[in-house]
Amino acid sequence: RKRIKGIHAGALVKGAGAAALATLFMGAVLLGWLRITASHSAALTALGGVVIGGAVYAAVLVALRIPEVGSLIRMLKRWLSR
Repeated sequence: RKRIKGIHAGALVKGAGAAALATLFMGAVLLGWLRITASHSAALTALGGVVIGGAVYAAVLVALRIPEVGSLIRMLKRWLSR
């Protein structure tokens, strides 16, 4: 098992900042979604919220070029090309 040698504070702060920014965008979009779907069924609101929230969060992380997202996309492409 490899040991982690030291904590890279810069990378941690960048990752936390990216997650916070993505969360803020997602929250703002979901507030709009809740207003739009206020008169619709709870199932539609919940399912749509999960899909839209996840998509917005992922889009922000991709736009910020977070390395882990790129790694995940490459992994998925390899898995799908089997």
